[in-house]
Amino acid sequence: MTTTMLTESKRQYVGSIKTVCGHTEGAAEIAAVLKGSLALQHKTIPPNLLFNQWHPNVQPFSEHLAVPTQALLWPVVAPGQPRRASINSFGFGCANAHAILESYEMAVPDSPPSSNPAVVTAFLFSATSERSLNAMLSAYAAWLQQPFPASSAVNLRNLSYTLHARRSELSVRAAIPATSSVETLTQRVASRQAQGASARILGVFTGQGTQYMYM
Repeated sequence: MTTTMLTESKRQYVGSIKTVCGHTEGAAEIAAVLKGSLALQHKTIPPNLLFNQWHPNVQPFSEHLAVPTQALLWPVVAPGQPRRASINSFGFGCANAHAILESYEMAVPDSPPSSNPAVVTAFLFSATSERSLNAMLSAYAAWLQQPFPASSAVNLRNLSYTLHARRSELSVRAAIPATSSVETLTQRVASRQAQGASARILGVFTGQGTQYMYM
């Protein structure tokens, strides 16, 4: 669970998440990814616990290595260059992994994004029964057909996010794809109501490797 923070200079900061949370066995890589991701996000190199000095076997190779014992601001990188963190994980049962993470700086748009009719978005509706689901679809179809003032027009991206992340996922569901157009979504909702088809099993995942039923 070692993370190496790469900077402009020749010095490389090395740390281990194990000194903070112990051995996480098969989840070692996930712990290291979380640590590296947060370090990149907050532009901060996290401190390492319980480090006093290099092991004699490592000392000859430690000229350009540093183990921070307190949080450090990430050194400034050249314009256009991402911050990087190299992760090496040697987990329980040979769960070994290596990854290089890069920072991502989101560009701030000059103006709000406009609707793109070519973008397909998924809208997830769910209810406790088919009848309740159809009633919900009817309500949404009626709501979408209302005349909205320009200042409060429906943002389909926000609607898709709300349906997916801010609503309970109940047993009867309908996922409706539509382009970024209220008219298109309304037509798809009406079409789904007309079909009234019950869900069918498409496939069954059998597991991986040594997984088996009733194991």
